[in-house]
Amino acid sequence: MLIEIILKEIREHLYSLRFLLTTLLCVSMMIVSGFVFVGKYNQNLDDFKENLNNNNSNLSSASNKLCDAAFLEQQLQIKPSVTELIAEGGLKHLPNASRMNTFIIQLPETIKRTNILLPDFTDVDWTFIISLILSFFALLLVYDAVCGEKRAGTLRLLQSNSISRTSVIMSKYLGAMAILSIPLLISVLLSLVIVILLGQITFDSVQIAQVFIFLLAVLFYLSIFVLIGLFISSKTSNPVTSIIYSLLIWVVVVILIPHSGGIIAAKVFPIPTWQEVDREIRHRRSEIGDAHRARYSQVFRWNGNPWAEWVPYRSRAVNEMAEARNSMMSEHIHKMIGQIEKARLVTQISPTAVFANLSEKISNTGITHFKKFYQQVYNYRQNLTQYIIVKDKDDPDSPHLLNEWHKVTISQKPVDASSIPRFEEKMMTSKLFQNVLFDFVLLILFNLVLFSLAYVAFLRYDVR
Repeated sequence: MLIEIILKEIREHLYSLRFLLTTLLCVSMMIVSGFVFVGKYNQNLDDFKENLNNNNSNLSSASNKLCDAAFLEQQLQIKPSVTELIAEGGLKHLPNASRMNTFIIQLPETIKRTNILLPDFTDVDWTFIISLILSFFALLLVYDAVCGEKRAGTLRLLQSNSISRTSVIMSKYLGAMAILSIPLLISVLLSLVIVILLGQITFDSVQIAQVFIFLLAVLFYLSIFVLIGLFISSKTSNPVTSIIYSLLIWVVVVILIPHSGGIIAAKVFPIPTWQEVDREIRHRRSEIGDAHRARYSQVFRWNGNPWAEWVPYRSRAVNEMAEARNSMMSEHIHKMIGQIEKARLVTQISPTAVFANLSEKISNTGITHFKKFYQQVYNYRQNLTQYIIVKDKDDPDSPHLLNEWHKVTISQKPVDASSIPRFEEKMMTSKLFQNVLFDFVLLILFNLVLFSLAYVAFLRYDVR
């Protein structure tokens, strides 16, 4: 009997105008998403390859002198990923590169060929389309599932047979989820076909797994809105009242809460501006300089002789100031990342915010990607510094005083270009399951709570 009721629900939804319109809209948006992504991804990939080639060429040229390799400013760029199709994660609003050498990592920056005065449009990725369109459709499917049948008299007729209320509510839930899966799967497949055929973009086994994990997350997410609709429909007797309440909750959950996190975090968890940090850095450098002058008055003296007796003291002072600057800059960047993460914690009461965060973690994009990228840049600088130190020690003609003020205190001998460490960003998807587990648990908890509310509300519903 349960299967028959589910099939009845599916047939009714399939022949409805709302199903047709939603499917057409979702498919159209996904097709547009595929076309937009292909052009953007290919452009970003060309930019990345050009920047990588320039960087490698500069490193090869700098191998003529070890000191040149130490002072060479490299521009390291985030590698575009095909999983940005799933969730861009606001990448266009985030830095995508960082300049660095042996002595400093500059503040992250944005590299782009497009006109910066042109407005950036809203992300048309899978996460945006699903969180906006299909969540709304989920409510439209079930807002009258209970109160509408009561008004038509079919619910009382159904209950007059030997059908339990559990079977009725389960059939409505499962029927709605089955219908939602149709536009979801059709649109995702079409988007993938466009990307693969038109963009000649391939997906490896890890990326295919990411797509499947994302689809699982989508089902948990859409289930929440089906249960919200069933709960409201089981608490009202009029479909008009039900749709009004449903729309109000949808606006709050999908639009207001997810977009308020940044404003709240900026007020509740403020961080210093870069101008304030820069003043602190200059003040700290001045303190270090004064402390070294107090110990050795000629510490900053320079006459061009790298072997002068005061040069080692000078080098230590310079390196201490550099490390203080790097530490304070790194702390500031982590504070910026932390502020974003706190903003997300504030919005965790919204399943849409949880779903957006989960999608970003699954696809390894957005602030999740940037955080890993910055850590890898930091590690690369350490590896490059260690390489310079080791190679410098092999040169008996060098004073072995690595510092950012003078090249002449570092080896002037050439090194093998192929031996110089190159930056290679690693996507690090090995811990994907651990990274997404918490958000999956949150979505499951949302489902359990809302299912309990909808189930109890329907059990107490007056079908007369």
